[in-house]
Amino acid sequence: MTLHPLAPTDFRLLWDWMQDDPDCNLDDDSPVTVEGFCKILESRLDAGEIVTGIYEGGEPIGAIGYAPSTPDRGWLHGICFSPEAQGTGKAHVAFQHFLELREAEGVRLINAAFYVTNQRVSRFLSKSGFVPTDVRYGPVTQHGQPVDVQVMAYTPQE
Repeated sequence: MTLHPLAPTDFRLLWDWMQDDPDCNLDDDSPVTVEGFCKILESRLDAGEIVTGIYEGGEPIGAIGYAPSTPDRGWLHGICFSPEAQGTGKAHVAFQHFLELREAEGVRLINAAFYVTNQRVSRFLSKSGFVPTDVRYGPVTQHGQPVDVQVMAYTPQE
């Protein structure tokens, strides 16, 4: 398994993976087409966000978005794995490696925000050492209804 920047040719595949469970990944302000998604992803990269692709045998199996806010702090901006990689342990191995890479760069705090209804990502982050820090009530909508957002934080162990 290797981690390196997600290839632009794989943006459409990431979009497809996100469609497997859109209520965990998208809100009412999200793009509705793959073209819109690719345009937003390109603008995020231009703004300094990092989108790490996870590859096995040269094939993409996942992606992790990370938006640095300072040299030692940042926010996760999406974790998504192919249906074939989910439930195999590969996502956890890749995510631990991703965290180790951020630590080696001097990152000391990583935050994550996700819809409170997404218990799968809550469990995933908890297993990786993230702890709940806040709940934001109704900052986004899905299907016209306000959705609460859970915030979790990770600080490397010294």
